[in-house]
Amino acid sequence: MTSERKTLIFSVFVLSLAFLPFLILCLYNYPSSDDYLVFPLVRSNGVYHSVKMFYTSLTGRYSSLFLVCTFYMAAVKFGLYGLWYKAVIFLNLCFFAGSLTYLFSGVFKGSKGITPLILALSLILLFNCVSVNTSQYYYWLQGTVVYVLSNSWMFLFFGMLYFKTPGKINSAFLFILAVLICGSGETAIIQFNIIYFGTMLIRWTNGRRPDRQMIVLAAWIIIFTLAELLAPGNKNRSEIFLHLHAHDAGFAFTASLDFAWRMILAFIIHPATWLFSIFYLLITRFQPSFLSPLIFQRERPFIFTCFLYIPFFLTIFLVIFSLGGSVIEMRVMSSLTFLLVTIWIAQLELLRKKLLPLLSGIKSADPAIAALSVLLVLSAFIRPSSFSIAINDLTTGKAASYRESQLKRFILLEQPGDSTALPDFEVKPVSIFIHDISSNPQYFINVGVARTFRKKAVWVTEKTSPESAPAYPFNPNLVPANHLNALTD
Repeated sequence: MTSERKTLIFSVFVLSLAFLPFLILCLYNYPSSDDYLVFPLVRSNGVYHSVKMFYTSLTGRYSSLFLVCTFYMAAVKFGLYGLWYKAVIFLNLCFFAGSLTYLFSGVFKGSKGITPLILALSLILLFNCVSVNTSQYYYWLQGTVVYVLSNSWMFLFFGMLYFKTPGKINSAFLFILAVLICGSGETAIIQFNIIYFGTMLIRWTNGRRPDRQMIVLAAWIIIFTLAELLAPGNKNRSEIFLHLHAHDAGFAFTASLDFAWRMILAFIIHPATWLFSIFYLLITRFQPSFLSPLIFQRERPFIFTCFLYIPFFLTIFLVIFSLGGSVIEMRVMSSLTFLLVTIWIAQLELLRKKLLPLLSGIKSADPAIAALSVLLVLSAFIRPSSFSIAINDLTTGKAASYRESQLKRFILLEQPGDSTALPDFEVKPVSIFIHDISSNPQYFINVGVARTFRKKAVWVTEKTSPESAPAYPFNPNLVPANHLNALTD
C-alpha cells in the first residue's frame, strides 16, 4: 500500500469519526414542536387528505408535505418513540453525505477511489465547525426534509446534469429531482432556480447554447416552482406569524446587508475555513478545475463571485421581507451557512485555477494532508460549534438524560385520564432539543401533544430552566381553523 493510499484511508477514518457523533445523536432524538400537530392530523385523515389540507390552507411545499406526512404515518404505526423517527433522521444524514460524495465523484472524475468521500466529509465537517446550532436542521423531521434533503437532491441533480454521462435514465431522474426540489421549500427554490438559470445564462454568454433537454427542463422547473409559490396555502401562512416589519423592502434590504456581511465575516475569520482551504487545495492538486468545463471559456472571476453570492443574499432578503424582523430561524441559518460553505468551494476553485501549476508541482503532501484532517477536527473546539456541542452532549450524558426524560413523559402520557401534567426536562441538549410544551395548555404545541395522545390538556410543571421562545413571535390564535380543528380523531 502506497503512502498516498495510507494517508487517504487515515483521512477518511478521522473525518468519519467527526461525522459519527451526529449519527449517534439520532438515537437520542424524539418528535418535537410541530411534529405533534401533524401526527394526529395524519392519523385521522391519511396522507393524501393531510397533504391536500396543508397545500390549500398553510403551505405550498408539496413534495416535502408528502414525504413528511408519509413519515409521520409510519411513525404513528410503528410508535412515536420507537426507532422509525430516529431511522428517518439517520438515513437522511447518510444520504446527505452520500449525495455530496456523488457530486464530488462527478466533479473530479479522475480522482482516486475515496477522494470524493474525503471531500464530502471534510466539507460537512467545515459546516459543523462554523455552524453553532443544527438541531432544527438535522434532527427535526420537518426541518431536515425541507432543508437537508432538498440539498441532497440538488447535489444529485447538478451532479447528473453537468458531470455525468447523459442518458435516458439520467434524464428521467433529472425531471423527477426537479419536481422534488421545486416542492421542497422556499430557500431551496431560490437557490435552485438561481444556480440553474444563472449557470445556463453564463454558459450561453460563453458560447454554449443550451440543448433541447436543458430548455425543456427549464420550462419544467418554472411550472413546478409556480406550483409551490402560487399554492392557496401560502396566502394563509403569513397570517400565522406576527409581523414587525413584514413586507418592508427597505428594512429587509438594509437588514439583509447587515446580516450577510456579518455572517460572511464570521465564516472567513474562522480557523476551520482556512484549514479546510489548504486541505482542499492539496487533496485536489492534480485535478483540473471543474469550473472550466462547467461555465468558463473566458476569465470573469469578479462577475462569477458576485453571481455566487446572489442566492445567499436573496435568501436572507426574502426571509426577512416575508416574516419581518431581523431574526432568522435556526434551520434557515444552518441552510445559509451550508450555502456559504458551498460558495467557498467555488471561490477556492477560482484560486486553484491560478495556482494549478504550483500545486501540481507538489509531489508529496501526505503528512500535511493527514495533519490537516486532524487539525480541522480540533478547530471545532476553538469556539462553540455544532461539532463541539454534539460531543459535549454525548460525553456529559446530556443526550442520555434527555432520552430518559422523554421516555418518562411518554409513560405518563399513555396513562388513562383526560389531563396530564408533565415534568420539565432536567437537561435540554442544544444539539437535539428543538422546542417544548409550556405551562399553558392552550399553547399550540400543548394542543398538538394532547391530541396526539387523545387527551384534553397537557402542560409542564416545575420549570427548571427558561423556555426558549421561537425566533419570531408565533400567534396560535391565527392558525387557520381547519389546521387545528382537523387534529381530532
